[in-house]
Amino acid sequence: MVDHAQFEYQIDATIIIRTKRMQYMCKEHQILYVENIGKKLHIHTNSKQPIEVYGSMRDMEILVGPKFFRCHRGFLVNMEHIHGYSKNTIVMDNGDEIFLARDRYPAFVAAYDKFL
Repeated sequence: MVDHAQFEYQIDATIIIRTKRMQYMCKEHQILYVENIGKKLHIHTNSKQPIEVYGSMRDMEILVGPKFFRCHRGFLVNMEHIHGYSKNTIVMDNGDEIFLARDRYPAFVAAYDKFL
């Protein structure tokens, strides 16, 4: 069972995700991307299994800050881990392909160029 999460951002870029059963702590740079599946957020890191919590993608987007880009309503990517992109796909360092919404492509290119 997955609990509802409370998110907290620390000064040293550590994100604390608290649920009723567990507390997860990860550095902002360890997060590859966040995926919204149903009402759950799947926080993908370099570990094999993503962290699954109930939460809002909007809350997560505000929490992680400018190094992350909302490329689709269901995905939030860390620009530090982008390996490449095309008109409709972002390829992450680990090989995962993330959907890039057509209407967000120009904003993504501008944000990514600014990030680089």
